[in-house]
Amino acid sequence: MRNLIHALAVALLLSVSTQTAGRDREQHYRVEGVFSCDRYAADRKNTKLADSPEYYWVAGYITAYNMRAPNTYSILGKGDLKTTLVWLDKYCKANPKSYLHQGMMALLPELYPKRYQVGKGAAK
Repeated sequence: MRNLIHALAVALLLSVSTQTAGRDREQHYRVEGVFSCDRYAADRKNTKLADSPEYYWVAGYITAYNMRAPNTYSILGKGDLKTTLVWLDKYCKANPKSYLHQGMMALLPELYPKRYQVGKGAAK
């Protein structure tokens, strides 16, 4: 439950950004909850999915993206969190010295054209 609250707090903080997407004057920004691909791979191998802090981090990242991206109900489209994690598994295997947020940034351009722009009974 603590991890869920943390993920929701991260999503809320990410959603409170300015028109410049939350970057400073030099276009830098801080990533909270930095997870290396090495750690992600180890956690995926050794813990149940719902017990993994990365699970909640990715869920919060997706939720915050959905809240901030124009004309986006769900960046995942027909996919879901599980398919996203499988994609990240492959990304991290190919890029073990990378970080999870870099994987998400690589995935978003692939998902964007297939996103759902409108949802039935969407949360407001």
